[in-house]
Amino acid sequence: MAKRYWQDQLQMQALFPLQEAKMLSAHKEGPDVYIAQVRYRVQAGLSEADLLTRLKQADESGQKTLLDQAAVLDVVKNLPANFYQGQEIEFIKRLQFRDGSRGWLLEREIPL
Repeated sequence: MAKRYWQDQLQMQALFPLQEAKMLSAHKEGPDVYIAQVRYRVQAGLSEADLLTRLKQADESGQKTLLDQAAVLDVVKNLPANFYQGQEIEFIKRLQFRDGSRGWLLEREIPL
């Protein structure tokens, strides 16, 4: 589920392909709540300059971008300065899962 969060919900796979998602720690926070801290190791599919150019072009044309999601904006804010295409980058995310009628599902990201 943590991999799907990066790939599907955040839709970051095209720009920052996921190399590895590893659970660093986890604990139950109640009978139906589970908190996991996950390290994402990704590879930059573009450089900082290319990302800024894309965002500027989208802004000028009035297009929506990935930055319309708060969780994606958090990823972008935590990119290293002057990152380059092909650079490996790590992110730590805290995710809350809830057990429901369909089993354990990702409920939300918890700010660190």
